[in-house]
Amino acid sequence: MIGFWFVFLGLLFFLAQNYLEKKYNPNQHVIINNQTNEVILQQNSYGHYVASGFINEFPVTFLIDTGAHTVALSETLANKLQLKKQTVSYSNTANGLTKGWRTRLKTVRLGNIQVNHINAVILPNMHGKSIITIV
Repeated sequence: MIGFWFVFLGLLFFLAQNYLEKKYNPNQHVIINNQTNEVILQQNSYGHYVASGFINEFPVTFLIDTGAHTVALSETLANKLQLKKQTVSYSNTANGLTKGWRTRLKTVRLGNIQVNHINAVILPNMHGKSIITIV
């Protein structure tokens, strides 16, 4: 009987986690309109555009900010991707002026749209596994 409850609670946890992940990121499988070469995204329950993609072929979760003009990522993710910190950079964020470092990404891919050799900034105060603000 105890084994049944462990299996039941494990399954319940798995289903709840899956539900919450889809609620946060409804674009786990990005839809591309091949005729217009557009990415079609749904807003998540918080009103943000979140989508799964790749940086340097490493799976990431993008937070797409249509007002941003550069790719920004956390220092934690930059370390996982083994990105080199180049020159010091300062960025205006919602929390004010933040010090970071410029870097270069080999590839950024969302669905079947890929761009190569992209400038980015590493922000040490960026938290969470979600990444990136891109236009």
